[in-house]
Amino acid sequence: MKGLQLLQLQSNRITKMPTIPRLNDNIHGQSTFVTDCGVPSNFDEALECDNCTMCCNADDDCYPQEETQVQKLGMKGYKEFGAQGYWKLSNIGTGDED
Repeated sequence: MKGLQLLQLQSNRITKMPTIPRLNDNIHGQSTFVTDCGVPSNFDEALECDNCTMCCNADDDCYPQEETQVQKLGMKGYKEFGAQGYWKLSNIGTGDED
């Protein structure tokens, strides 16, 4: 697989990803390595693909796999962001802001 430059596996119902090294995305950019790792998923649990450059979901929408703004803040996702925001807002003026 040394010469592999493009791997697009979306819409094929693969349920477990084989170990595939990070591909050089200088040629094909975000479309270099595409799988069904998006949400909502066609599977009970979303496919995990750490080296994918793009994920497609059950609605056939594809998006680059990159850190969201919320993840850049150190949170796992939007649920955690919302919960922390709600907690902070609900504790304004109580002395429990931390």
